[in-house]
Amino acid sequence: MTRPTPESSFDTRRTSPSEKALENTAHKLYNTLDRLKDWGVSPDSCTVDTQRIPFGRFGDGYLATSLTDDNGLLSAILSFRSPHDSPGDSFLLTRGINDEYWQGKNRRLSNEGVLRYLDANWPQQVIDNSAIRRAMDQKNPDIGDVFKIISESLEPSARYILSEKIYGYRSVFVDGNSGSCRGVSLSVGIKTDQDGFTSVSADITQPYVCNTLPTELHSRICVDEMGTPSISSWYVHPTRNTPCPVPVKNTPALCAEFELMLEQMADEKIFGQTKEI
Repeated sequence: MTRPTPESSFDTRRTSPSEKALENTAHKLYNTLDRLKDWGVSPDSCTVDTQRIPFGRFGDGYLATSLTDDNGLLSAILSFRSPHDSPGDSFLLTRGINDEYWQGKNRRLSNEGVLRYLDANWPQQVIDNSAIRRAMDQKNPDIGDVFKIISESLEPSARYILSEKIYGYRSVFVDGNSGSCRGVSLSVGIKTDQDGFTSVSADITQPYVCNTLPTELHSRICVDEMGTPSISSWYVHPTRNTPCPVPVKNTPALCAEFELMLEQMADEKIFGQTKEI
C-alpha cells in the first residue's frame, strides 16, 4: 500500500518509550496490511462513500451514496437532493443487510423500484445512460444489480470518494492465574480518498466494567494521511450510551497488545491458524 513520504511520516526525533512504542506499532500496522495484500487476503468489509454526483434530469442536483459489502451481505444509502429542493424529486433510500426492501419516506421500494427512481432522474446530458437502460430491461433485478449501476456508471463522476476496507479478528485470552477468559476483537481499517491519500487505524474492543455495569473498552491507534500516529482509549457509558475517554497510562503495554493481535490476525487470515508468539 502507498505510505506517507519519509519526510512527513514518523518523526525520528521521538525519544520517549511511549513515542517509540507507538512509532513501532504504526510500522507493524503498515507491515500487517502489506502482508495481507501480498497474500491476496480480501477484507471482511468494504464501504465506498460518494458525494456530489451530478444527478437529476439536467444534472443540476446531487446524489450521495454509501455502499457496503460485508462478507457478501450488501447494504446501502442513496440520497438525492434536487436543485430546487422539491420534495417530490428529492429522496433518501436505505437498505440494511437483513432488509427485503429499500426504505424511503412513507414507502418501501423493491430493487426494480430503485432502478426506476435512478432512471427517472438520470442526468443523460452528463452521464451516459446506456447501463441504466439495459438494467431496466432486466427481470427481477437484485441489489447487486443496483450496486453495479452505481459503482460503474455513477461513482466515477463523484467529486468526493472515500473507500474503507476493514479486516476483523477475534481472539480469546486466558488469565494464567484465575483461568478466566475474555474475548477481544481487533478491527483494522484503511481509508483512501479520491486523491489517493490513505489513513489506517486499528481498534481493540474488550470487556470493561463501569460502576459494576458491563460495557466495552475501545482502544485505537490511528496513522493519518501525513503518517502521524496517535493512540486513544474510551468506554461507552452503559446507561447514557456516550463515549467516555480513558487515559492511556501505559502506552508501551497497549502497543504490545496491538502488535500481538496484529500478528495473530495476519497468521489466522493467511495460514488459517494462529502461531505461537
